[in-house]
Amino acid sequence: MKKYSRYLPAAFILTFAIAFIPGCSSSLKQTKTEINEALPGSYNGYTLLPNGWKLSPAGTQVQIGELPLNMVITNDGIYSVTSNSGMGENSFSVVDLKNNKEVQRLIVPQTWYGLTFNGDNSKLYASGGNNNLIYIFDFHNGKLTLRDSILLGEKAPKENISVTGLDYVKNKNILLAVSKQSNSLYVCNPATKEITKVIKLGGECYAVKSNHAGTYAYVSVWGNASIDEIDLSYFKVTNVIKVGDHPCDMVITSDDSRLFVANANNNTASVIDLTTKKESERINSALTPEVPFGSTPNSICLNGDETVLMIANADNNYLALFDVSEINKTKSLGFIPTGWYPSAVRFDKNTNQIIVANGKGLTSMANPDGPHPGVVQNHKDVQYIGSLLKGTLSIIDYPNQETLNKMTQRVYQNTPYVSKVKNWVNIQSVVPDKHTLVGSEKIKHVFYIIKENRT
Repeated sequence: MKKYSRYLPAAFILTFAIAFIPGCSSSLKQTKTEINEALPGSYNGYTLLPNGWKLSPAGTQVQIGELPLNMVITNDGIYSVTSNSGMGENSFSVVDLKNNKEVQRLIVPQTWYGLTFNGDNSKLYASGGNNNLIYIFDFHNGKLTLRDSILLGEKAPKENISVTGLDYVKNKNILLAVSKQSNSLYVCNPATKEITKVIKLGGECYAVKSNHAGTYAYVSVWGNASIDEIDLSYFKVTNVIKVGDHPCDMVITSDDSRLFVANANNNTASVIDLTTKKESERINSALTPEVPFGSTPNSICLNGDETVLMIANADNNYLALFDVSEINKTKSLGFIPTGWYPSAVRFDKNTNQIIVANGKGLTSMANPDGPHPGVVQNHKDVQYIGSLLKGTLSIIDYPNQETLNKMTQRVYQNTPYVSKVKNWVNIQSVVPDKHTLVGSEKIKHVFYIIKENRT
């Protein structure tokens, strides 16, 4: 992975929840007894993971397929669909959001992040990943039916394309697809399945999002730490906007004035002013502003009236909420605990609920019946570690500020890796209050263990 210098605009901001939640520190003390519950498993009100983090997800939990990466919600708010791209079984899960139940799991050879409905939700387009194709599904009454596919090139391994993000441009009736091997934007006619344009971009691509007017598309380019703007009339790159490292999921305001993108490699989200075509803010979504990179903000959405931004921090198992009602004056509101590795967050304005896909679900487990070295076995027939972690969906009622404050306290209680927060001291923490460039006195030895991580 390439390293990129950090781009810090004039309006760079550091925002974090602690400063905005009065009195939260008094209830955040942990006892030695609690910290010494070292065996992974279920305890009173939480699950302890092998890495020392706790899970106490908000809302109602629904089991879905392996490693959900993306999610779309129907216009009426009745169904959600996730693309599940685990090491074992790849699939799509349809969840009835009224009854909190998975009503269909459709298995496919391969899928990845790309997922988009057409305008009336009668068609669903989904990435075929390394198979270099786009699935076309009919969608009716909560059921997906595979009807066709669009092949972007020769099937792998003959041609390296690997379809990542997708978006349907309603007023032009075109389908946009981007890739992480050929580093390109493909313009497709979904009716004829013809590829009408191919535009080379500056690096590996993740997501593509068109504005509501259908005049521009924006691509998060992993490999260039940028958002590339494409004019949809001339199909040319008109701007390359530098953002944080590893930009991924995006959302655009309904008036097409601002674009928000999660920067997975440096704990931030960038705010882009679509009038000036420049990054106007950079929001720190970590638990505290001084912690090292590793929160992995990888998904992002707005609430119904677009005053609150929600960021999924995958490697810290929470959502970070920010008040973005005033331009360039973002304020932190608090955190919401999720399941293990939240990989997609969406807001259902019909029900005022937050829907979160958790990539690793709710718990870990041992695999004594797993694969054995030297023995040829199908991982579907044994406890293959890549398939033991089942994805879940969390359906969360949008909280008021009092409830959010309590959720924020729970997020801090769930982490073993936080420096001093006012009066709260976590004896497991090795992060100093202030960075002095001197090694922590708590670290006596470092053991580097190299172990193959699947068996």
